[in-house]
Amino acid sequence: MAKIIRNTYPKQISFGLLLLVFLIVAFLAHRIFEVHPNLNEGKNTYYGALLVSAAVVIMMLVLWEEFLFPIHVKLDGEEVVFRNHRSKLKKQALIFCLIPIIFVVVYNLYAVNLLGFIIWAGICIISPIAGKLISGIKNYNDFLKLTDDTIEYKNNEKEGVYELKNGANSSD
Repeated sequence: MAKIIRNTYPKQISFGLLLLVFLIVAFLAHRIFEVHPNLNEGKNTYYGALLVSAAVVIMMLVLWEEFLFPIHVKLDGEEVVFRNHRSKLKKQALIFCLIPIIFVVVYNLYAVNLLGFIIWAGICIISPIAGKLISGIKNYNDFLKLTDDTIEYKNNEKEGVYELKNGANSSD
């Protein structure tokens, strides 16, 4: 059983923020499409703008970890374990893969203003990688385990066990 250790926004506020971002991006995303009607062969660019908005919302979900992956404490008998879960990182990577797919679909279906399209796609593809995915990969094996007798930890620089009973510290 795991307990949430840090409160997050209420779901209504989180969904409201995502919806607001979706609508703003849908309004602004029309700038990446060529405006001449013959270039898009009569296709409605509103669907393309909605796809771009979906890509931005997906990017926000990857960056805003607490929405899909709130921080939990795992109580295991007499142990309390804080860990950067590997499954969370894998799920984030799978969710992230939707973003390039959406931009490839938009590029193939619509005539786009190449500069604007590259900027939108670059922001949506590079920011999650630079922000959360690299920090998650860097801290892949980090953990903190608390028991009545010891504190065990591991991060990028150090790892060790601190025994509480006799005050001995054995770190690597």
